Amino acid sequence: MPAQTAAAARTAMNLSFNFVDAKLRGRRRKLYEGERLQEVVRSRTVREMAESLFPEDTPSGPLQLQKRLDQRCVDELSGFLSYLDDARGSLLRTLIGRYRVWNLKIALRLFGRETAAEQADRFMLDLPPSLALPREKLLNASDVDEFLRAVPQETLRESTAPALKTYEETNRRAFLEMGLDRGWWQCVEEALNGLYYWKGQRCLPALEAERRCRGVLTVLRAARTYNVNWSTLAPLMPALPGADDEEDAFRRLHEEPDAQTVADVLARISNLSIQPDEAQHLPELEDTLWTHVVKTANQQFYTALQSPGTLVAYTYLKRAECRKLVSLAEMLWRDVPPDKRVERLQPLTFRRGGG
Repeated sequence: MPAQTAAAARTAMNLSFNFVDAKLRGRRRKLYEGERLQEVVRSRTVREMAESLFPEDTPSGPLQLQKRLDQRCVDELSGFLSYLDDARGSLLRTLIGRYRVWNLKIALRLFGRETAAEQADRFMLDLPPSLALPREKLLNASDVDEFLRAVPQETLRESTAPALKTYEETNRRAFLEMGLDRGWWQCVEEALNGLYYWKGQRCLPALEAERRCRGVLTVLRAARTYNVNWSTLAPLMPALPGADDEEDAFRRLHEEPDAQTVADVLARISNLSIQPDEAQHLPELEDTLWTHVVKTANQQFYTALQSPGTLVAYTYLKRAECRKLVSLAEMLWRDVPPDKRVERLQPLTFRRGGG
C-alpha cells in the first residue's frame, strides 16, 4: 500500500474510533447510576420497574427482565462493531464472547433433557452471527464429548480438556465451566496481542482486576466446596500475561483458604485491601471484589484516552449497570423495603477520573 494511502487509512480508522469514543462517553452518562438509579430503586413492584425500563413490550417477571437486560447489553455493545477496525473489532467481539460462554454453560446444563430447547429459549441470549452457536447440536448431544465437539471455537474446546477427567470422576459440570472460562481469557489475550502494545496496555487494568478477583474466587470454591487438589485446579485458572507471577500466591490460598490468607493474597496481588471478616462468606466477598473491578474500570474509562481501553472499561460499566438492576428486581420480588434496597445495592458514586 502506498505511504499516502496507508496514512489516509490510519486517519480514517482514528476518526472512526474517535466517533466510537464520543458515543461511549454519551452512553456513559446515561447509565443507571446515582440519581437515575435511585428513581428505579423507588419502584414499588417488579412490574413497575420493568415498565420504567422497557415501556414497550414490558417483560412479565424477574427472569424475563434479567434476560432482557442482558440482551440489551449485548445488543448495545454489538452495535459498535461496525465502527471498529479489525483489531479493535476482534477485541470487542471477544469481550462480547463472554456471553457466548454464558450460552454454552446454559446448554451444558440443559443438554439431553426433554425440555432442553424450551429452557434454552428462556435463558440463552441472541448473539451476533459471528458468535452464534449451533444450538440444536449442543442441546441434542448424547454425551459431553459430543457436546464439546459441537463447540465452534477451538480455543474453548481445548480449554475444557484438562477438566474432562475430573468431570468424569465427580460428574460436576462446574469443572467444564471453569475450562470454558479459561478459554475465554485465552481469547482475550489473543485479541490484545492484535493491538499495538501501548493500546493493549491501556486495556489491562480492568481486565487484570477481574482476572485476579476471579482467580481468588475460583481457588476458594475449589478448596472450600469441591476439595480439588492444586494440580487439578491450576490448568483451569483464568490467565493473562503476568499471571505466572501470582501462582505462588494462589497456591498458598488453595492450601490455606481461610479469611486471613484471602486478605493477605489480595494485598499481595492487587491494590485491594480488605479485612479478614470480609472474606468469611463467598457471596459477600464476591460483591466486594466486583465493586473493586468496577471502580477500576471507571478509572480506566477516564484515563485510557484515545485507546480501546475506554471500550473495554465501558463493557464493565454496562455489566455493572445490568447487575445492579437485576439485584434490584430480585429485592422487589422479595418485598425488601426501599431503605434496605439502597443499602444492599451500595450504588457507587462515580466521578470523572475517580472510583
